[in-house]
Amino acid sequence: MIPYWPAQVNIASQLFLGATIGSKMNKQMFVRLKNTLIVAVVSSAGLIAATVLSSIATAEMTGIFIITAILAFSPSGIAEMATTAVTLHGDSIFVVAVQVVRIILVIAMLPPFFRFLNHLLVKRQTDDKAAK
Repeated sequence: MIPYWPAQVNIASQLFLGATIGSKMNKQMFVRLKNTLIVAVVSSAGLIAATVLSSIATAEMTGIFIITAILAFSPSGIAEMATTAVTLHGDSIFVVAVQVVRIILVIAMLPPFFRFLNHLLVKRQTDDKAAK
């Protein structure tokens, strides 16, 4: 049994959803948006440049096709990179293997990193309390 929604119901639900989200927005949400966007754009550009440069270095040292290296080290989804590798005639098996290793490393490294950040935050709070 396939549910059927008339087009008017979909349009009405989108209007209600948009009105709900819009009613929760205020000017304070956008006050420091410029700084956030600048940091996001600069850090994204830096990460993309680092990915491309490390991919080029890896391709030069190992003899891997440059497209394969860039797709393998790109921070994206496994399926998207594998599909792109197949489309561009790259080594999709290598791309998937490196992407899986990347995800495992991220999952393994995040808990210690967050513990370290928490340690710094607690230390800063105790130093601020001691200074008062």
